[in-house]
Amino acid sequence: MLPLNYPEGEAVRSRLPLEMKEQQVERPVSEPNKFEWQAIVQEATLELDPEKLRAKIAEAESIIFRRLQILGEDGGANAERNALHDASNTLLSLKREVLKFPDWRP
Repeated sequence: MLPLNYPEGEAVRSRLPLEMKEQQVERPVSEPNKFEWQAIVQEATLELDPEKLRAKIAEAESIIFRRLQILGEDGGANAERNALHDASNTLLSLKREVLKFPDWRP
C-alpha cells in the first residue's frame, strides 16, 4: 500500500484490482499494454514535468514491486516477469537521464 502522503496513492488504488489478483488479466497482443500495470508505467514515460515524473515513477515502481511479490516463484509467469524487468529498466533510465539520479553501477 502506498503511503497516505503520496499524492497519487488513491488514483493507483482506484485503477488496479484491490489486491492485484494473482492471475493478471492479459490483453490481446494487438493492444499496446499486455498487462494492466503497464498503463501506469507508460504514464510515467510520457510525463514531461519533473515533479510529476518523480511521483509517477514512484507509483510505477511500487506497482512493479507489489506485482513481483504476488508472482513469487510462479514459474508460469515468465512473459510478465520479463515485462516487469523491462519496465523497471525503463524507469531506472528515466531516473538517471531525465531526473539526473546518479548511476550506481561500477
